[in-house]
Amino acid sequence: MRVHVAFTPDESAAAPTGVVIDVIRATSTICQALDAGYARVYCTADVEDARRLRDELEGVTLGGERLGVRIEGFDLGNSPTEYLEPRSPVLAMSTTNGTRAIVTAAERCDRVLIASLLNLGAVVEAARAHGDEVAVFCAGVKGAFALDDAYVAGRVAERLGWERSDAAEAAVRLTSSYPTAEEAFRQSRSGRNLIDNGPELEADIPYCARESVLDVVPRFQGMHGVAAEIATPCIVNRDEHRGRATSFASVADAYERSRPEYPADAIRWLAGDQPGDVVDLGAGTGKLTRGLVALGHRVTAVEPLGEMLDRLRRAVPEAHSVEGSAEQIPLPDASADVVACAQAFHWFDHAAALREIARVLRPTGRLALVWNTRDDSRPWVAELSDAIIGRETIVDGDALEPVAASALFGPVEQATFSFVQRLERETLFDLVRSRSYCAVMSPVERDEVLARVDTLYDAHAGSDGIDLPYLTECFRATLA
Repeated sequence: MRVHVAFTPDESAAAPTGVVIDVIRATSTICQALDAGYARVYCTADVEDARRLRDELEGVTLGGERLGVRIEGFDLGNSPTEYLEPRSPVLAMSTTNGTRAIVTAAERCDRVLIASLLNLGAVVEAARAHGDEVAVFCAGVKGAFALDDAYVAGRVAERLGWERSDAAEAAVRLTSSYPTAEEAFRQSRSGRNLIDNGPELEADIPYCARESVLDVVPRFQGMHGVAAEIATPCIVNRDEHRGRATSFASVADAYERSRPEYPADAIRWLAGDQPGDVVDLGAGTGKLTRGLVALGHRVTAVEPLGEMLDRLRRAVPEAHSVEGSAEQIPLPDASADVVACAQAFHWFDHAAALREIARVLRPTGRLALVWNTRDDSRPWVAELSDAIIGRETIVDGDALEPVAASALFGPVEQATFSFVQRLERETLFDLVRSRSYCAVMSPVERDEVLARVDTLYDAHAGSDGIDLPYLTECFRATLA
């Protein structure tokens, strides 16, 4: 894989994945705002275009400055520290250089990620997981080179660790010439402008110079008139003891290779025999999606992680697939007969997700929840669970209690199905790697776990592999 850097938007650069940087301060502020809870950000180059968005859309906060002064009539300036708490669902932000760079990247790339130092690690992980060449676009200042953006571009290229174009190599070398990001930012034109406007704005320099403190990966969603729409489909990490939901991005291939699908009988019990409009929410790589499609359902797969969604689209092209989260389902009201969640509901903010699920269901529509869990009644599986990777159990708090507490659905019905997955050694390794808690381990810790799995496989597997039994635990409830 190869990474290229365009030091200004006018430079020729194109790649499947684009990364846009306007670190002081547009992209830093976008990342902070979306991490704080804004649902989306609209970037406009012109002040009046931002004002028009407030008239067109509900719940819009206006943000922007000119020459270090908040724009008249706007709610906030451009400092990321002003966006630690959301004031409304939507932010309209006036940023000349940032908007131009985002639009340019969108014209040349299949997908565009928004980067700053604040979310450097998350962006690099997302770009690497896509497995495509990367072009880094520096916003610059009025079309000219900007030292601060070039510094961050060098960090992106360095962290990716791929083959570099000459420009990417120059960016890495520039980065290495400064002892710290803050020192580079202070010597940049943008940094000096903040310093000249007083200590309050100068404080944004060390704030923006912090590296990898946010997990958010904002993505360009499309144009809304002249405004570039930015959002970050996200999973709410409600269930931290299982790991980080976002960690699946780094193990999407292992997940696709090793995770089992769901029994047809279980899918029929969940979604019904008659073809209908089914939403697969938190669809991952499409393990449930393909079973729903095979039974004739019209499926819309909603998945927040682009890395997982890429695999889903290749595996199940018949399904309509969109980026989105359970807490903000990007579908119209009363548009689905069934909303299904496979191996995902425990990650959600239950109250918010159940309200959204109820919104998109038609009257008498159905909520369907399903988990594949290892059957620990087999001795070798119990050893795998107890001594190595932990047991998989579905407790009342995962399904029954939150559905009942919502008062949006009728009584919850339950059913259990069983099946066996045949595994070879490498597939078992992938299965372990694909667990969220394993994905966030250090390489040393992960290697220790895999060594123990290797020993267990040698002790119990035959010449053609080993059988891993599963229980498929199903829950369904009708909209009240």
